[in-house]
Amino acid sequence: MVAVLAICVLVLGLLHTSCDRESYEEKDARQQHAVEASAAQKQAHLNMLIDSFSTKYHADYEWMYGLRDTTISTLKLQQSLIRANHRPILAMANILDIENRNGAMRVLFYVPHVGDNVLQRQHLVLDLQCSVSGVETHRRTVGRHPFMDPKYLVAARIDTVRQAHQFGTTGSDSTLSPLTMEFIGEGQCVGLEAIEPITKDDKAIEGRHPRSTERKPNGPSKEY
Repeated sequence: MVAVLAICVLVLGLLHTSCDRESYEEKDARQQHAVEASAAQKQAHLNMLIDSFSTKYHADYEWMYGLRDTTISTLKLQQSLIRANHRPILAMANILDIENRNGAMRVLFYVPHVGDNVLQRQHLVLDLQCSVSGVETHRRTVGRHPFMDPKYLVAARIDTVRQAHQFGTTGSDSTLSPLTMEFIGEGQCVGLEAIEPITKDDKAIEGRHPRSTERKPNGPSKEY
């Protein structure tokens, strides 16, 4: 009788453990699904902002996807940024600095993910002349986490591209680290808008009217 009771207790314990394990797995699955759904909503929201901004300024954003996380050169940037028809390019960027240069307001924008930022340490900076009224409202964001995800959409006409710096450092074992290369595109700021975070109202609208973020196989993806 004692043996039977012991077996029953063991079986109940195993069943309880199995139920707990299933509940943990289900919880993890729900959390993963929530993370993926949130990321999809944010990406759809960003796509909507990019489309609206691009249409407003007739700005081209597809140039950056061919240069994303890959080796760049001054020539590649000249071919991508300088347009014979003067069409603006659209960049997602962060503000590095604001300067009054000879009476004109200049803004330095850092464009993440353009160039090989990891192995070759390549970086793209846009040096743009902007209107004072458009810049004043963004002064408090200067220099805040420039290497993080971009906070601004910028429409700009680029006139020149040059390589500003190329240097390396020597470690304790006398080996030279990879070169750090900075490219600067100079021109005029046509439009500037902050990338506003998604709101509860946006989530409700997108929940009722799901928006596809998929691109055609041969087209560039807008995922950032």
